[in-house]
This record gives sequence, C-alpha cells and structure tokens, in this order.
Amino acid sequence: MSTMQEGNLTPYELERERLIARNRERLRALGIPAALLNLQKTAQPSPKIAEKKAASVPHKRKLDAPAAPSRRSRRLNAGPGGEGAEAADEEPLVELPDEPRVYQSYAAGRSWEERMAELALDGLVELTNAHVTIVVIGSRGNHYVVTLANDSQKCQCPDFRIRKRHCKHIRLVLEQLKISDRPNEWHSAVEERFTELIGDGGVDKPLITKPKN
Repeated sequence: MSTMQEGNLTPYELERERLIARNRERLRALGIPAALLNLQKTAQPSPKIAEKKAASVPHKRKLDAPAAPSRRSRRLNAGPGGEGAEAADEEPLVELPDEPRVYQSYAAGRSWEERMAELALDGLVELTNAHVTIVVIGSRGNHYVVTLANDSQKCQCPDFRIRKRHCKHIRLVLEQLKISDRPNEWHSAVEERFTELIGDGGVDKPLITKPKN
C-alpha cells in the first residue's frame, strides 16, 4: 500500500489492512500458495473465453490435402500417466515470487501442527465491497479458501466442488460471524468482528478459529 493510499484511510482501516497484509505474508511463509489463488487469478485470462475466441475463428479447408489422422489434444490422447498428462501438470496455476528469508526463518523451527494452529487464527486475506476471502483449516490439516459474496458462498474443498452445497468450512465461517441465517450480511459481520478485535487488544486475536472436527 502506498503512502498516499495510507493517508486516505482512517486508523481503523489502517489496522484492518495491516491484519490482512500480515495474514497474506504468513500464508506465503507457511508454503500455502493456494490461499492467494483467488487474489491473483483476475490477472490471468479466462480459459473459457480463450476457447470461445479460438472456436469463432474460421478455418480454411484444404481440398487437396492428403488424408491424415486427425490431430487431438495431448490431454485427450494421454491415458493415465501418459505423456499428455505429464505435460498438463508441468505448468503451475500461479507463479509466486521467491519467499523472503525472514519468512522462511519464520516458518522454520515449528512443527506442522503448530504452523497449522497458528495459521488457523489468521484466516482473513481479502475484504472488498464485493466479497470477503477467508482461509480455513480443515479437520485433517488441509487449508481451504472460503469466499463470501452477495447470494454466493464458495469453498475450494472437494465437498463443495462436487455437491455445490454449504460445506463445513462455509458453515464454520458463517457460524463464527453469527450470520448462518443471513449470509448476505457478511460485510457488516466482518466489520463488526474487526471492531471487537481492535477493542479486545488488536489484530493479534483470531478472527476465525480452528474447527473442532
């Protein structure tokens, strides 16, 4: 955040931005880049849009071209463990910069359980007028990105992706924000939670706690 932007923020907003910035750096230091996926994907072109544009371009047909086997995608031709499957896994979804040494040393010397428990206390990574993004640690130690927006609650866990229903991670966030029966009030609920945190000792108190099961 630039100095000019900071000058336009209230002390309350500066405290909120400081918490979000700290949470993002901790997530990266703990080796969890998936938590930043939603924050960076807007800079990448949509695959569906690219496919539609490619399909709309007419192809000239060569009448005298010799018959040849049709060309198919390497992913379609590849079976389990095939060459195409290997090539498909070579490109990362998101390229992140090298981690600063200070955060590498921060993550070192802690057990996996300690790192996950600490991370669970610092889940908020983005808050805008359109949505809030919170990282939740599952019962098996896996991390999932929960996004709340108007008339939309999403999670990256398999349960939500397959069944398209509220998973336990979404329910956890809604319950701890006290909006289970009114999820569209997510923004005011997050702001209210921030007010409680600042009043109770600042941003070092957890926003979303770890689920018990």
